[in-house]
Amino acid sequence: MRGKLLLLLIALTLLTQATELKRTGWNLISVCQDINKTDIDMTGIEEIQAQNGKSIYTGNNAQYSNLDKLDAGYGYWVKGSAGTNFVSAHRVIGLKKPLQRDGWNLMASCENISRSEITLTGISEIQSQEGTTIYTGDLAKYSNLEGLFNGYGYWVKGDKGVEFTSKRALVIPAGFEYQAINNSGNTVEETYDGKNIKIYVDYRQNADDQANHTGVAVTLDGNTTIPTMNIQDSYRGHNIVIAVYNSNGELIGVSKEVEVSMDSPITMVELATDNSNETNSSNGNSTDNIKDRDSNYQGLRVFATPLKFEDYQLTSITDADFYALSLENQRLVANKLLSLLFYGVPKKELDEMIDSGKFISNLQKQISTTNSDLVETEKIVNSKDYSYWEVYMEQSMARLFHLGLGKEYINRWVAYQLTQTIMFSPAYELSTVHLSETSNVYNNLVFYMDDEYSMGLISYLHMTSNDNWKRFRSPEDNGREMMEIFLFDFNDSDVPKAAIALKNWKLERKDGELIIGLNQNSVPQNLFGTTVTTGFDFYRELVKSDAFLQGVIRRIVNVYFPNYSESKKSEIVNLIKSSKPEQFQDIFLQIVFSKEFLYNSNRVKSLEETVFHMAKNMSFYDSKNYFEYMRGATDNMHQSAMRYKLGRDTKVPTDTLSFAYYYDFVRDRLMVDYKGDTLNDWDSGWGQAFIDRSNPNTDTLEGFVNYLFLATISRLPTTEEQTTIIDYCNSKGYDNMTIYNDRRDATIVVMEYISRLSEVYTFKRVEE
Repeated sequence: MRGKLLLLLIALTLLTQATELKRTGWNLISVCQDINKTDIDMTGIEEIQAQNGKSIYTGNNAQYSNLDKLDAGYGYWVKGSAGTNFVSAHRVIGLKKPLQRDGWNLMASCENISRSEITLTGISEIQSQEGTTIYTGDLAKYSNLEGLFNGYGYWVKGDKGVEFTSKRALVIPAGFEYQAINNSGNTVEETYDGKNIKIYVDYRQNADDQANHTGVAVTLDGNTTIPTMNIQDSYRGHNIVIAVYNSNGELIGVSKEVEVSMDSPITMVELATDNSNETNSSNGNSTDNIKDRDSNYQGLRVFATPLKFEDYQLTSITDADFYALSLENQRLVANKLLSLLFYGVPKKELDEMIDSGKFISNLQKQISTTNSDLVETEKIVNSKDYSYWEVYMEQSMARLFHLGLGKEYINRWVAYQLTQTIMFSPAYELSTVHLSETSNVYNNLVFYMDDEYSMGLISYLHMTSNDNWKRFRSPEDNGREMMEIFLFDFNDSDVPKAAIALKNWKLERKDGELIIGLNQNSVPQNLFGTTVTTGFDFYRELVKSDAFLQGVIRRIVNVYFPNYSESKKSEIVNLIKSSKPEQFQDIFLQIVFSKEFLYNSNRVKSLEETVFHMAKNMSFYDSKNYFEYMRGATDNMHQSAMRYKLGRDTKVPTDTLSFAYYYDFVRDRLMVDYKGDTLNDWDSGWGQAFIDRSNPNTDTLEGFVNYLFLATISRLPTTEEQTTIIDYCNSKGYDNMTIYNDRRDATIVVMEYISRLSEVYTFKRVEE
């Protein structure tokens, strides 16, 4: 990925893998490292059963448990609720296990392996839980199982003692046969703690003694003290692979392919080794150990440690707080919270969520859980015929509409929000910025957050990127803007110092590319309470400064509390800062779950907060060009996505023309837009599911009107509203709720009325 400074890899390693149960009831799951019974999270699980019949029970039957541990390499039956995460492995490399008996054996798969890659010697059949099969011999032509998937178990029929490959042994990728060289033509290797570290490339490079070097910093099993390995900088932009050998010359660690950074003097690679040839320990490493949460790049933290909700210092709403509210205010707060997340659920589902007694904690758990529908969502997003010029903005909107709520959803929501701010706006309005920059900035933010990079590192990578320099194109301009945007530092005397540090940085106007020259500054400049010399020093020390965290939080607080006094906003900023967030997500979520916002804020909603929430409440179907229209609406109301050099205004424009476009889109393309029963991809709107008779208490016109109000604006109609609407529907003959057409026409009447209410467009305060 171009512009990425640190490429951090985990090589052929399983790290505390959580496999999601596919169905309610029995699931065939794999285990890839020995796990003691006491280490298994049994939440959502009723029973775990081994092939020999031994079980681990929960509930009233727990006393009958006779299975003490799960053995690596074997499969187990797990009975639980669909969506429950079952921890199936910690860390394993090159795992093979023998069949324990002649005939059928329950075995594990610890990686994705295609059918052609499986060693079938001594095996006559492999069968999945779904009944798809791989045969050998005369029956091979009837095989319909294409491969094995990590985390799932399989029935394997064969001869006792035959090794079943649940994870393949380490190999260097095909084609990577050349060792990287320095500019003297010598191969580059490093010896550390008895291990030999080599760098492999997929082509032969000639030595150039006039060439510079670029560094490769390897973090091995969490150790960051290994000397940087310098290779000829002609490898920049090419892929490399790091290989590690033990004292016997055996391969014990291989990284995935990584591109040598074009923009940074150092490419960092993190990998783990398999020491099973020397020690046969099954303790494994946790994700935190492998990722090495304390790793840093010249004092800049690499990975972020997410906060727990109870660690938030801006007081969060709890289940106890939520259920102390009246039912009307529970609905108001629930919908306010979901609307902030660009999310919504149909009324029946929302009622069930509230009735659970754990609305807040369940929602917090859901957004902390890995999404299971990422691949399917991308298929949907990329199948739509979005307009050519604005495709990436429209895809980012569609992604949030189709992706289910979860950890990755939050990352994509935060990335979208950040690209609307002055901090990360791609600034598509500028002539120097092309469509690809909108994709680069947004996608990079998603990649970084999925990899759990710290907000300091993410900001540093962005500041040093080509995309950022297309906004602020000279050393003086860029240095000034980075200090003003991220630090609120408006001291003009600091600008010349920044320009000196950045003197060899410029945007080449001919092709719009960032050039970092070799004529870098050599005179230290006093900035950020320290000294900086080069441009890399300037950006790195900027994000390491105390004012950086304060500035980032303030920028985000300004978005959510634009009408608050400066003193009140400063109070909120200081509370969030005192929780020491390392991720952007923890700033946004601390605000979203705060009692301050949920109870007291009444700001105007963004178009996305209104449309995404209400559309999902209404089981809305988006046509192929729906998000083209939505993007156009944001343009017309001066709330364009990713367009402005200085980001969106923190206040949603409510001048007559801007609000007219806002109202027109919500009314015309959401509230009174019904799809009916057609299957035309160009039709958008709500349909049968939203107004179906299966929705409780909607058999009468009065009950149906109540339902529509609750489903859209989370309150019941007043007596006057209900009387007026019912009288009108009766006069038009829209009164028989057993007829679909009457339900549809009554819905349009109600939607026409609700679309004119201020609460559609503004968050309401909680009034007790």
